[in-house]
Amino acid sequence: MRTSIIDEHLSNVYRSIESNELDSEKNLVTSSWKRCIQTFKLDPLGRHGSRVLTQSELQNHTSPMEEFIITAREGMENLYSQVEALDYVVLLCDKNAVTVDFIGNNRLTKDLRNAGLYLGADWNERHAGTCAVGTIINELVPLTIHQQDHFDIVNTTLTCSASPILDHNGQLLAVLDVSALSSPKEKTSQHLLLKLVQMHAGLIEAANFLNYYSNSTILKFDINISALNTYCPNLIALDSNNVVIAANQNARTIIARELGINDIRSQLLTGFDITSLFQLGAGLNNSSAQIIIKSKNTGIAFYCNFQPPRIKIRNTVLNQTSSIKQDNTKPIAAEIDKIAGSDPVMQKVKLLLNKFSPTDINMLIQGETGTGKEVLANAIHLCSNRRKGPFIAVNCAALPDSLIESELFGYKAGSFTGASSKGKTGLILAADKGTLFLDEIGDMPATLQTRLLRVLAEKVVTPVGSDQAIAVDFRLISATHQDISPQIDSEQSTFRADLYHRLNGATINLPALRDRQDLHYLVSCLVSSESKIGLSKEAMQILAEYSWPGNIRELKNVISYASTLCDDNTITPEHLPEYVFDCTPFIFNENEGTHIQHAEILPEQGQKILDTLRHNNWNATETAKQLAIGRATLYRKMKKYSIVSPNNSDVDSTDNTI
Repeated sequence: MRTSIIDEHLSNVYRSIESNELDSEKNLVTSSWKRCIQTFKLDPLGRHGSRVLTQSELQNHTSPMEEFIITAREGMENLYSQVEALDYVVLLCDKNAVTVDFIGNNRLTKDLRNAGLYLGADWNERHAGTCAVGTIINELVPLTIHQQDHFDIVNTTLTCSASPILDHNGQLLAVLDVSALSSPKEKTSQHLLLKLVQMHAGLIEAANFLNYYSNSTILKFDINISALNTYCPNLIALDSNNVVIAANQNARTIIARELGINDIRSQLLTGFDITSLFQLGAGLNNSSAQIIIKSKNTGIAFYCNFQPPRIKIRNTVLNQTSSIKQDNTKPIAAEIDKIAGSDPVMQKVKLLLNKFSPTDINMLIQGETGTGKEVLANAIHLCSNRRKGPFIAVNCAALPDSLIESELFGYKAGSFTGASSKGKTGLILAADKGTLFLDEIGDMPATLQTRLLRVLAEKVVTPVGSDQAIAVDFRLISATHQDISPQIDSEQSTFRADLYHRLNGATINLPALRDRQDLHYLVSCLVSSESKIGLSKEAMQILAEYSWPGNIRELKNVISYASTLCDDNTITPEHLPEYVFDCTPFIFNENEGTHIQHAEILPEQGQKILDTLRHNNWNATETAKQLAIGRATLYRKMKKYSIVSPNNSDVDSTDNTI
């Protein structure tokens, strides 16, 4: 590479990072260059080249996304067919910037591999420098990084246009990229290409949304009727009661505008009845179920139709029943939605349960008291092949040691003093052909652990006082708030290791309410169940700052208490019990990934920032004005002191409200 080109690139990089360009596409590149030098300590002449993962490393990235990769493939192939003639390649990268799928010309394989435009290439800004994929992960906006926009001199012959793909929670899921080894010098030559990438990223995002919520009613709406049968940008998922459970990004923007909310990732954009937002108008075409909905706030009319779920469900908006082919099992999402919104951990729980619920694998649910372990166990039962059988729940901690054996295993007539003359069928036998749920299994006496182990191993149960074993067929779900995993060389453990391994076919960990990001959703569901009353923003703020040691059970009690005192259909702070005011807010502990109390651990400047944020309801713009600093400085200081909004571990610097 000629010395003049190297000198020009160095000059561009260092001159730009010393300037103060604002609100331009070039500023995104400059910001990235600054990160490369100041944060990542990279050298623009480093010539690092591409970093390609080994097959085993790549598998760690592709395995969690297999279903999404399959969904995205059709959109990638359609996009590639439109750019193939110009020797562009199409890359699909995960949220860590690793290329998990790739389409390109075989005759260019060697050159593409050397340039990193290939499967397994890692385009993280931390080591690749400024590039379309890596920079999007930091900026979350579609962009083109063209030739000398790249930080590393070795990449300055490439052109890359990319767009983010977001999941149903508004979080980054993947990046769609179109790149070429060479291109015209002018960056404007890539503008139409970027629009094409954006369109296909939207198509893939919509396809993923429809696939994820295939067991829910989907409201499709647009001001253009033709979009309903082709590319439909606005999608809302509804439960059987027409409550909004999710929306894609375009729909979230509309909902946020209607509700007067700045942050399109806000939890308040879900959990309410869709008819409170839109008024249904006259049908346009009865055969296609197309109708008109009109915004109650702006009056804007949209063409729409309802895509029914895969299962048979009563849709009260359409006032009709959709006859759809019945799955063999009821989808877990419909049941778990009762205790889960868009919290990432709970979304992972959903994915696990969709896999395990239809099986007969024994499951162990771990979580603090009140996190919803029995509700979850019942949801698993209702979504299993045993749902027509009984669901028998037993709290091992609530039964005295003297009774737990006879309650579980039953007893023969006259087997002990006080026994019924007719004997008694035990709870294990009562669960035959169904599901047995043993709550607080960690409190089961050691003597009974041995007997339970035999039942699980031999599928027979012997009542107390009897010598006749009775065959039994049930699925076991256990739950505990303790750590009952076997401790090596531990003499203090009272739980049998062999029984633990029998119970633990699959483990589900339920997070504490204070660590979840869907508190707004849970509150909305509970409030709406109490005679359709509402909740003021001030009351919601107080609930968001409380630590919830009793978890969901305590939250239910608080909502019931407030609903009883509420006379005007809106819960305000004065209706809440006094103890929820006696709390300290939380900040996020990045090292442990948990929320911790900040009282007396923040320095004076950090405490002042936190107090101002709370005073302004976490509005970044107003807070920055009052502190007489820029928003960028505010976010840097928040990051320095690990301050985040309650129930939200992601700070979005593009929105006014955190």
